[in-house]
Amino acid sequence: MDKKVLIFDLDGTLVNSKKSIIDAFNYSFIKNGLVKIDFNYFKKNSSKGSKFFIEKNLNKKRDILNKINNDFHHKYLNICDQNIWCRAGVRWFLNKFCQKYIFVVCTNKKKKYAKKILNKLEIKKYFYKIYGSDFSIHKKPSRNLYTEISKNLNSKGERIVIGDSEVDYEFANNCKKKFILLEDGYTNYPAKKITKNYSIANFFSLEKTINLL
Repeated sequence: MDKKVLIFDLDGTLVNSKKSIIDAFNYSFIKNGLVKIDFNYFKKNSSKGSKFFIEKNLNKKRDILNKINNDFHHKYLNICDQNIWCRAGVRWFLNKFCQKYIFVVCTNKKKKYAKKILNKLEIKKYFYKIYGSDFSIHKKPSRNLYTEISKNLNSKGERIVIGDSEVDYEFANNCKKKFILLEDGYTNYPAKKITKNYSIANFFSLEKTINLL
């Protein structure tokens, strides 16, 4: 029997990374004459990728979208592995169950940032594949993204999506896959408004929850 494949979101799910992301966005916003954003803005928009995030803060200055995005990526490349840490139980879970499951990362940020973050936290070795925003023209929550990922995976085992936001939940729904919500992530939605099924407070509860699915 093929191993189950756990498809993890990155930011807010595996890692706490909000400070480095917000700092890079605010650097690019201030440099281009826009107002700084706070954590509430970040939580509301962070799951859909940098261009979407920036566009929400542009008002009538849409002509400088690409410049702001370039400034953000230039800054973020240098600081993406700063002020980050694993969420509770992540290292324990990955180490304990790395032989039982296949671990995959699917994030709407570029793969090079994901790799740098996972390397800094010394957990990259646990992941069979890392799918970033540059893997496909499609982004979460698109079913087309899952279709491309599915073709790229060798395992035919059951796939389970684990994330911290409504975007991850929609991704799982669109792909007709089971979903586990990690609470207190990067979203303004309370857990009960995202899913009425399975949610966990930390990774120490993940194995028990997988067994309930």
